[in-house]
Amino acid sequence: MDNKNWTSISSPPTDIINNNQNISSQPNSQSCPIATPFFNGQKCISCPSETPIYSYDGKSCTSCISPTIFDSNMHTCLNVVNRQTNPNTAPNLIFSGRPLN
Repeated sequence: MDNKNWTSISSPPTDIINNNQNISSQPNSQSCPIATPFFNGQKCISCPSETPIYSYDGKSCTSCISPTIFDSNMHTCLNVVNRQTNPNTAPNLIFSGRPLN
């Protein structure tokens, strides 16, 4: 599975990956082409830019709700933390907007 823009609430990412590998190893199985990498139960589809994340739960395309963003390593939407770089100090010093204690 080359496309990482997918999610599932009901199954952990490792289960989805293992299931896809098991299915693709079955005789006569066919993978969806790169241009349409996801299967919606009837045909291979791609997700448009307004809903770029494929949901294995609903077999449809979705998007993260603001202020969350999609993390392709964890396959989920995560909350955004406001960060501001302080240009008057050492490079890469970031303030998270919350106390460190």
